[in-house]
This record gives sequence, C-alpha cells and structure tokens, in this order.
Amino acid sequence: MKLELTRVHMVGPAGSGKTCAQQLLLNEPPPTKSATSSDPHSDVRSATSSPPAKSTTEAQSSGLTLATKHTTDSTPIACKAVKALRIASHDGTETWNKITEDKLLEKLAASLKEAKENAAAQQIQPLLNKLKDAKKEAQETQEEHLNSGNEEQIDSEPNSKHSSSDSRKSEDSKESKQEETPQGDNDAGDVLKDIADLIPKAGAQLSEKWVYIVDSGGQPAFQELLPLFTRAATLNVITLDISKDLDEKFEFMYRFDGQNFPCDRGMKHTNRKVFNSVVSSASVQKPIDIPFVKHQPKHSMSFVLGTHYDVLIEKNKNNKEAAKAEVAKMSDDLMSAVPHLTKRIPSVHKTSVIYPVNTLQKDERMQSSKNILETMSKFTEVTIEIEVPVRCFAFELSLEKKAEGKGFVTREEAIEEGKKLYMKEKDVEIALTFLHTSTIILYYPQIEVEPKLVFVDPQKIIDVLSHLLALTYVSYPIPATKLVPKIDNTEICDLKEGYFTKDLLEKFPKVFSDKFTSEYFISLLKHLDIVTHKAWVRAGDNNSIDDNIYFIPVALPAYNDEYDNDLPKSIKPLYYVWTEEGESKSKNFVFVPQGIFILIFVHLLKKEEIEFRQDHSMYRDTFSLRIYIKGKRCTLYIINRYRHIEVYFNGPKNYCPQVRKLITTTINTISSEQHYKNAFPCPNGNKQCYCIVNEEYKVANCSKCDLNDISESDESYWCWFNSSSGAEKAEYNGIEPDKTKKDDQKPPVVSSEFFPEIKDFEDDKKMKRTFSTQLIKEEQEFIEKVNVILVTATKNEYRAVMGATDPPEHDGKYIKVIIKEESEKAFILGKYGLHNVAVIMTGQGPKETDKVLTSIRKIVKAKYVIAIGICYGAKEGKTKLGDIIVAESIVDTQNKREEKDTIILADTYHCGEKLVNIFKHDKDFGYEADKSVEVHVGVLVSEFTLHRNEEEKQKILKYVPKALGGEMEANGIHRVADRERGFEWIVIKSIVDWGNEDKNKDWQPFAAVLCARFVLKYFNDPVREGDLLKEQ
Repeated sequence: MKLELTRVHMVGPAGSGKTCAQQLLLNEPPPTKSATSSDPHSDVRSATSSPPAKSTTEAQSSGLTLATKHTTDSTPIACKAVKALRIASHDGTETWNKITEDKLLEKLAASLKEAKENAAAQQIQPLLNKLKDAKKEAQETQEEHLNSGNEEQIDSEPNSKHSSSDSRKSEDSKESKQEETPQGDNDAGDVLKDIADLIPKAGAQLSEKWVYIVDSGGQPAFQELLPLFTRAATLNVITLDISKDLDEKFEFMYRFDGQNFPCDRGMKHTNRKVFNSVVSSASVQKPIDIPFVKHQPKHSMSFVLGTHYDVLIEKNKNNKEAAKAEVAKMSDDLMSAVPHLTKRIPSVHKTSVIYPVNTLQKDERMQSSKNILETMSKFTEVTIEIEVPVRCFAFELSLEKKAEGKGFVTREEAIEEGKKLYMKEKDVEIALTFLHTSTIILYYPQIEVEPKLVFVDPQKIIDVLSHLLALTYVSYPIPATKLVPKIDNTEICDLKEGYFTKDLLEKFPKVFSDKFTSEYFISLLKHLDIVTHKAWVRAGDNNSIDDNIYFIPVALPAYNDEYDNDLPKSIKPLYYVWTEEGESKSKNFVFVPQGIFILIFVHLLKKEEIEFRQDHSMYRDTFSLRIYIKGKRCTLYIINRYRHIEVYFNGPKNYCPQVRKLITTTINTISSEQHYKNAFPCPNGNKQCYCIVNEEYKVANCSKCDLNDISESDESYWCWFNSSSGAEKAEYNGIEPDKTKKDDQKPPVVSSEFFPEIKDFEDDKKMKRTFSTQLIKEEQEFIEKVNVILVTATKNEYRAVMGATDPPEHDGKYIKVIIKEESEKAFILGKYGLHNVAVIMTGQGPKETDKVLTSIRKIVKAKYVIAIGICYGAKEGKTKLGDIIVAESIVDTQNKREEKDTIILADTYHCGEKLVNIFKHDKDFGYEADKSVEVHVGVLVSEFTLHRNEEEKQKILKYVPKALGGEMEANGIHRVADRERGFEWIVIKSIVDWGNEDKNKDWQPFAAVLCARFVLKYFNDPVREGDLLKEQ
C-alpha cells in the first residue's frame, strides 16, 4: 500500500488552544466541558496564564469585555495520535475526516475486495472482448436481412436509453461506493480474516492519504518529555495566544478540576520565548528512520496559528483592520530573530506567518477549517511516502482491537495476532519495529521484565507520568488526592525534590495489572532515561542511605539564578550551541533542543565517578555535581540557558579536557545526529554572539562580531582543549605522528605484546601441532572443558585474539589441532582469562565461516560462540572509529531486494540472550592505550559485500535504520546455530571505517586489540555462582 502520511504535532504554551485548534482542523465542535459547574465560562486570561495586574486593569478600564471560553483539564504530555483521512472535495478543497480503527479495518477490506474484483476482471477481459466482437458481427449480419419498413425495424431506442441510464447509475453507484466510509458493525475477527485472504488475490497497490495528529501538553516539563514519546513531525502547528503581546510575561498554568495552578513557581514566560524554543526544536529534528520509506521531507515545516483572535479584535475596539495590522507586526517581529527559517515557516496569511483564528467559533466553523487546510495544502514538503506491506498495516489495526481496554498486548499476543494474517514471527518483529518508528506505538524488547509488552496505546504510561508531574503543581489535599487517592503530603514534598518510590506508584488507581506492573513502568522510565536509580544520601535523615528511591529530574522546578554568584571565575565557561539540522557550517544558531538537557542530567548521574551535591538546590534545567578525577573531588556546574548550555568547573585546569570529553560523549550518546559546536562567551559582552571554537587551529571566532579577541595562550579558555596529548604519546613511542589527521582520526599505537606477529606464536617453540585423531588424554580432557569458541575472520583479528590468549600448558605452548580429513581447518587451544577456549580463523564471509565452524564443532562441543573482530560503522554521527558494538541482533541483508510489486525483507537473527546480558553493561572501555571508546549495544547488518561508496551502503542500511554497523561473518555462525541448535552465539566488533570509498586499514590493529581485550575483561572475572561461563 502506498501511504502518503502527514505527521502533525500540536505544540504551544499551555492554554494557547492546541486541543481546540485540533478540533477545528477536524471540523469538530469545540469542547463543552466548563471550568466549574456553577461558572461555565471563565476569563480567557485566567484560564491560561497569570498576567501582570496592570494588563487586566487596563483592559477593564477601557470598557472592553474580554471574550470568554470553555476550559478543560490540561492536556497530558502527549495524546494518542488521532488518525484522519485526507479527503479531496469536488471543489478542489480538502477536509480531514477523523476515523476509528473499526472503520479503517472495514475500509481496508473494502479496498482489497475492489482490487481483487478489478484483478479478476482484467483476467477475463480478453474473453469478454471476443464475445463482444462476435455479438457485434452477428448483429450486423441480422441488420442486412431486415426490411427498411418501420414495422420490421427493431426498436432498440428504448433499450438504448435504458442501457445508457443504467450505465450512468452504475458509474454513479461505483463512484459513491468509492467515496463513502464503510458502514456496519462487522466483527473485527471476520474482517481480519477477509483481509488476510484477500491480500494475495488483490494483485494491485492500494493508495491512502492519512494524517496523524498528536496533541501535547504545553507545560515546560511536559515539553521536555514530549520527544521521548513522539516521533518527528513533518508539520508543526504552533499555537500562540495573540491576545497577548509577544513580550508580555505570564506564568504557565496547569488546569485541573476547574482550578489553575502555576507550574514554575513564579518563573515568567513570553510568547516570543515559546516560539523561539518550539521552532528551534523543530529545526533540529531529524527525519524519521522508517522502514519502507520512499520519500520524506528533509526537514519539518511549521504553521503558526494565532489563537484568541476574537479577543484581539475586541481589544482593538472591534476594528478588524487594526487587529490584522497588529498580527502582521507580531509576525515581522518574530521572524526578524529567525530570518534563516523563512523556508520552514512560510507566510500563510498574505505577508504574515501567523494565521489568526478563533478556535471556538461556531458560525462558519466548517469554512474556517477548509480555509486553514487549504493554506496548509500549499506546504508541499510535509508528506512522507511509504510503500508498506498491507499485512503490516492490517496488523496495527488488529493490535488496536486486541489492546482495547488496557492499551497494550504482550509480545506473545502480538505474534498470535500476526498468525491470523499469516505472518511469521520474524514478520511480526519487523512490523513492530516499523510501528514503533512510524507511530506512537512503543515497543522496547530490551527491557528486562517479562512479559515483553507492546504499548499500542501508551496513554496509560503517559497519563501516569503526567499526573506524577502534576502532583508537584496542584495543592494538597485537594485536588492532589483526586489525582492519586491516599497520597500523603510527605510524598508530594519528596516529589518536588525529584524523588519518588514504587509505593507511590502503587497508589495510582486502576493503572497497574499482573502484566503491566509498577516494576515494568519504572524499568521503562529508566530505559528512556527519564529516571535513574541510585543509593541516595538523604539530607536531614541522619545521612541514611535509601536504595529504593528513584530520581526524576524533570519534576524539579525551573532554575532561579540561585548560584550564579558561586560559579567559578578562574576557568571561563564552555558553551554548547546548536545549529540547524543539516547546517553544520551555519552561523544561524537555534535554541537547545527540547528534552536533551534532562537526558544529559540522567546520563551523567549514571557515571560512577559522579555524585550529587547536597549543599545546592536542584533544578530541572541546572545542576551541580561532584565529580571525582583520580580520586580528587571537584564540582561541575551545567546550566541550560535555553539559547545554549553552559559548563563551569572548579577543579584543576589540566582536568578540563576530561570533563569536556565526559560531557561531549554524553551528548553524542543521546543526540548523535544533531549539530552542535563548542564556543566561548563573546569577550565583547554581546549576548547574541558566540566565539566558535576551531580546535584544530586553536582559534575562537565570533559569530556576530567578526572578531578574534581570545588569545591562544589564554589558558582560562584553552584549558578545555588539549589537542597535543595524542601526538606526544606517539612521539614518546618513537613514531612520527601523522600531522595530516586530527587526533580523533588517528588510532593509538598498539604494542607487539597485544598484537603479536603470527610467526611469534605459531613458531614450533611456542606451538604444538597435532591431528584431531591423535589427541592425547590431557588434550582430550582440555577440549571437553572448552566452553567457548572464539571466531576470527582476518589475520588482524586472529593476532589480536591470540595476543590475549595464554597457552594451556605449563610448557608455554599453544596446541594447534588440525582436522585430519580437512587439513586446512584447525583450531588453537588456550586459556582466555580464566576459561578454556578454542580460537579459529575462518576467512571472510558467511560461507567460509559456516564451513570452518561446522568442522570444528564436530570436535569442540562448546555452548557459546563469540565472534571477535572489526566492522564498519553505519553513520559517523552515531558512532566513532574504535567504538565497540555488542550485537543484540544481526540483520541479514544479503537476500533483501525489491521487485516490481514486492519487497523481500531482510531477516533478523537475535544473539544469545545470556551472552548479551554479560557484555551489555559497559558504556565505555579502554585498556592501556591512550584512547577510551564507547560501547554500543544494538543491531549489526551482515552481508558478504564490500561497499564501494556511501550511497551504495545507505541503500542497504535504509532497510535497517537502527543498524550501528555491518560485517560479513555473522550469517555463517547463525546458519550453524540454526542447524545444530546446541549453542548460543554473539558478535562483538569494533569500528575501523565507514564502509565507503574512504576505507583505510589504519584502525584495524587497534580496533581488533580493543575488541579482544574488551571480551577478555569479562573472562578475567572470578567464577561466580551461576556464571554461565563457569565450566572450565
């Protein structure tokens, strides 16, 4: 099915009318729930914000009566996506018609049935044509024999008229049938069976135009979490209350139970600040990695909807022209600060980017909706084109039905639903991945809680999290106890400091069940990096440690400049500034992307060398941490100024590069594809200007002033950067450093101890050779205790693994066992840490790996097979050279191909769960070399192909958007495992290049050694009870 999908996000400050605007777009009536039962209307200002008293007084003194509106409870962090069909009218306009899952199922079945009938008609058409020709010939012959008299004429005119009429009726009926929405209450199971049976018979490509609309809460804390639960929009509808001036200060409010509660404890916001933040976040959004995608926009567009236009008109004494002029002035003022975004925020109302509207109007509501949609239709680059298998689409709708009433299904239930559509388990996995990346469905199989859940409607999760934050806004006991009965004030006080326990979650009514437990909810929040779990020292509680407390930084208040005066002065702050997506060389800077600061906070708290400061208050956008470097305690301050992030450090200057690396690595981990730069504050005091750092040439150029006033010898600035250490290390080892490459492009030098020549360990003095049929008793007993086979493919991988392997015997000799019948196949016996292993070198590619491993396993019945070596990286933004990839799964792209009407999908093979659980815990790793690298856990593609260029590589990787890299041997290991079913396997490899035309071998020795030493680290651990590698 060719699906044209527009993803719409309703964004804007709380109370700006997002929900009402969505209802207007769908041509639905405005909300009717009022603020209180006794007062059905409330002042528009009091319902959305708390402006200065002066503004209200002026409005009242002028004699104006501000328009009133209905108010509803605040929207949660995000709402389930509303599906709508884009319907083209006869007059060329467009409407968006909301449709339920039941109707979509019926519509799909009807479309498939029609396609089947059309296909059948095409097959019999030649026969019908022959019959038609024969009938025409017979009629002509008959007419030749007829007399010319009227009495002998065949009066065919009535029949002709009747036929013409029937034809028109038939065409009208057909057209009507195509346009109408399916009716009836057919059983969903019957409809799904019809769909499954019709798919192979339809013989045609269906086509649909959809809109996904996601509404969201406008409170700042809610907006910080929004990116974690939604995918990037193609069209952001930004609602701004234009009854307020751009710089009029107001508080964000949370509405509940007819009351308004301030969210940020006195902090003020403005329309301008909200607009800049929203458009900045939109401008750094990356396109979604969706399987089956054929086309998608390079960036999202924004449509600014000016709400409360009726109030603005009344403020201008009902002078509409004056109100229009004021809107145009607001538009010019807003865009003057972001002129580089004019292509992404085009004019929608003559020369204005603001489309003014009264979202609560009742008269001519349909026409207003059409007018807005007609304007939006001019945004041509907001549609994603996906050619998605119909089964995948039907599968989503079947999950919707299965999840009714609870919001989720188990993975096992999803597999059963897939069987009804004749889908195999691997097809279900692909479909779930597609739905996770393209819809609001959440599927995280990595969470170590059983059963695995698929949140078809994650609203339950989002509502619990939204109410958890709302408890920090509302008053106690009422209405707090309406949100969570039995909650006590101590729990609310703890929550305002960012702490909560599982006991609090258990008090949420009718949320958790035997499958969706509070433990699962916490595991999900930890996986999303919303909360972290440590043993916290509780102040005022005799310094007792409570390891059952969870920390959620987004529940903290906004920063109030409390410790600006305490910030270190001897070391200048380091800035992180962001540029537009795809504009790494741009001087057009955008605000800090929403959500990223909270992730930085949580990621840093996971580091063993970091702990909280107890003597400073904590905020969701500012924190101070104690950091330990070589045992010395220092303090790190990180502040989100929204235009940029500031980093301060009060430790020794020579530690600054390590601090910068810590923060930079953290940001790369959570936002690898967003463009940011390091900068210093402008020495001229220009707050709109940054001194952008060029580390290679050790200069900092001002972005606005065009100056370079920072001396390269000023260590108060340049202490953050230490670009000479890599070169000094190389020179110390007697090697002339490569001056043509940056330090992060040059691999550290590897010593011969870790990377010996093959002749050094295969020499007769160091290696005993024997045939598999001539093993002595001791050798046979050693083999029986071998529980791991280490697989290498290349000589560099073999050298690195052997450099980490000790001989098994006291005489210092390795044992090379040769398969007598196949003399080219052999394995080396040795000790890898504390464990007996067999090391093999297979050669490159799955075929050779299959052949060698099959032969070796006839003798070595090990329970585990680990492939150690090198690979290419998928994207430079995701990973770096030398980084280690622990494969959770392998995707076989060898047989993936596209045919005219079919996409043959890649197969996914999961690595051994026990092995993944052993190696997945490290976030970074280093041994004795100068460079430490990150450890990634995820997907590797496997295909026996050397890509000639980046374009060729990306053609393969577009079908596996989550891939971290690729290699060539894993498929061979899987084939053996699939046949023999007697062992677990895993692939662990280090990145040496990017799989394109820029290949070089410089990184291969270091990467191979790094990977071998990473595995050795775990093999050196003492045997513990229950250790799966304990057999020795």
